[in-house]
Formats: sequence, structure tokens, C-alpha cells
Amino acid sequence: TDAREASAARALKAAAEREGEAAAREAAAAEREAVAEEREKQVADEKGHLRQARAEVARETSALEALLEEREREEARLSEKDHSLSEKDRSLSEKDRSLSEKERSLSLRE
Repeated sequence: TDAREASAARALKAAAEREGEAAAREAAAAEREAVAEEREKQVADEKGHLRQARAEVARETSALEALLEEREREEARLSEKDHSLSEKDRSLSEKDRSLSEKERSLSLRE
């Protein structure tokens, strides 16, 4: 009887140890799951921030492209104006030469 009681006590002790180990494993698994869930939340938050950053970069890029296009149009306009002014300057120089020749011609007649 004592042997049976001792055997039963050892079996109860072993069962209690296994239950304790199982409970410890379950607690560790629950902790790992909580850590994994927190990390997933952090990753989702980071993805949200990245989407916002990409959208901001896209807006800024679009604004810069619009500024570059405006600058190119302004440079083209200024180039045309410069060309026009050069043509006017050339025309005025020709008129000035022509007038100088007429003045010289008139002065020779006098």
C-alpha cells in the first residue's frame, strides 16, 4: 500500500510538473503571440507612414515638374523676346546706317 501511495504520489507530482510545464509553454506562446501582434501593428503603422510619405513625395514631384514646365515656358518666352529685340536692333541699325548715308549724301550736295 505504501508503495502504491508512493507511486501515486510520484505520478501526481509528475502530472503536476507536466501541467506546470504546459502552462509555462502556453504563457510563453501567448507572450510570443502578443509580441507578434504588436510587431504586426507596428509594421502596419510603418506602412501607413510610408504611404503618406510616398504621397507627399508624389505631390512635391508633381509641383516641381509644374515649376520646371513653367520655367521652360518662361525661358522660351524670353528667348523669343530676345530674338525679337535682336531683330529690332538689327532693323534700327540698318535704318541708322541708311539715315547716316542720306545725311552724308545731303551734306555732299550742299
